[in-house]
Amino acid sequence: MPLIGGGGAANTAGSGGTAGVGTSLNYIGNHVYANSGTVSVPTAVTTLIDGTTANDSYTVAGIQLGCIEKVSDDFDLAIKVNGEIIYGLQLDNTHQEFSYGMYPISLIIPPNSRIKVTLTNISQDVGRDWYAILTGEVYA
Repeated sequence: MPLIGGGGAANTAGSGGTAGVGTSLNYIGNHVYANSGTVSVPTAVTTLIDGTTANDSYTVAGIQLGCIEKVSDDFDLAIKVNGEIIYGLQLDNTHQEFSYGMYPISLIIPPNSRIKVTLTNISQDVGRDWYAILTGEVYA
């Protein structure tokens, strides 16, 4: 059964939590989201999403990424939960393969878990503009 009211999570609606763009998770009722906004991704590991789930509930979420620029660079993607990589992928020839963004990556995230999404440009030391969107539902 969906959790109503955000389950006491730090960023519930109306609690003064941030809304909109940023790396953290935001809660509205039984929904959770994060919008990275445009992030320049060079050869350094770059964080797009970094947040902690609610203490008393698990989250079913999807993460979608996209490259705003028309480039053929290759990138390494890592999704970590509590510091452990749970999903990794090398995105080759980015614009040709993912010109309109990736299909969402489906995840179940345990309670009180830190989720972190990072990208690294492995082709050249040029920052390329990416975005990441996480949307999900919180359950008790």
